[in-house]
Amino acid sequence: MGQLVSAQTLLKETRKAKKALVSINVENMETAQALLEAAAECYEPVLVAVSERTLSYAAPAIFVAMIRAIAAPLDVRYGIYLDHATKLETVESCLKAGFNSIMFDGSFYSYESNVNITQRVVEMCLPYGAAVEAELGHIGGKEDLDGERESLLTDPVLAKDFVSKTGVDSLAVSIGNSYGFYKCAPNIHFDVLRAIRREVDAPLVLHGAGGLSAEVIRECIRLGISRINFCTKLRDSFSRAVMERFAEDPDVVDPKKYLRAGRESFKKTAKRIFETVDKKD
Repeated sequence: MGQLVSAQTLLKETRKAKKALVSINVENMETAQALLEAAAECYEPVLVAVSERTLSYAAPAIFVAMIRAIAAPLDVRYGIYLDHATKLETVESCLKAGFNSIMFDGSFYSYESNVNITQRVVEMCLPYGAAVEAELGHIGGKEDLDGERESLLTDPVLAKDFVSKTGVDSLAVSIGNSYGFYKCAPNIHFDVLRAIRREVDAPLVLHGAGGLSAEVIRECIRLGISRINFCTKLRDSFSRAVMERFAEDPDVVDPKKYLRAGRESFKKTAKRIFETVDKKD
C-alpha cells in the first residue's frame, strides 16, 4: 500500500543514508502513474510535485485524489509537493486539498519582503503539519544570460539569517543552476554550496537539475544537497515520445495510444534519475 509520508520524515531518512530525496513534477494522470510506478520499482521515496502553473490545468483536489489513488496499490512512500507557489491563495487551496509539502518562491522580492511573506507561509502550513521550502538567491531560467547569474547566487550568511528568521524546513539555493536546458555547460559553484552548508543546517534543495551531469549531481549531494527537483527533462521525454508516436502513425486518434508512449518514456527517464541519485561513486 502506498504511504503518504511527511517531507520532513523522507528528508531525514535520505540525509541519514547520505542520499538525496527526489522530487519530480507531474502534469496529468499519465505522468503521475509513470512517476509512482518508477519510484516503487526502484524502491525509492519520492515527492510528487505539482507546480502552481499546472494547477491552472486542474484543481489541487483533483491532483491529490489522483495521486493517492495511483499510489494506493503500490509499495511506495511519497509526499505531495506544491512547486514554486507565488500566491498565498494557492498555498491555502493546496493545504486544504491535502498537499503536505509547500515550496513558496519569494526570491523575486527584496530580502526583507521575502522573509516576511515566507514567515506568513510557515504560519499557514503549521496547523497542517506541512513542510515549507523557500528560495534565496534567484535560480535562473533559460531567459537569463550566463554572465548575469553570478549576482543571483545565494549568499551563505543571508541564508543562515533567512532560515533562522523564517523557520523554513528546507532552502532552495542558487549555485549556478537554472531551469530548462542549459545552452552550455553550467558553472556550478561548489565553493558557494560548501559555504552555505557550513552556515545552514536545514536541508538544501537543488532545482534545475535536469541538464546537469550525473557526476555534478552526485558531487552536489556529497557537499550537502538533500533534495533534487527535476521537471524539464521529464516533460521533454514525455512530449518527444508522443511526437514520435504521431510520426509513426499520423492518423492515430485514440489518446490512450499516444499517451501510453509518453507515459512509458517518462517512467524510463524517472528510473534513470533514481539510479543516478542513488548510485555511490
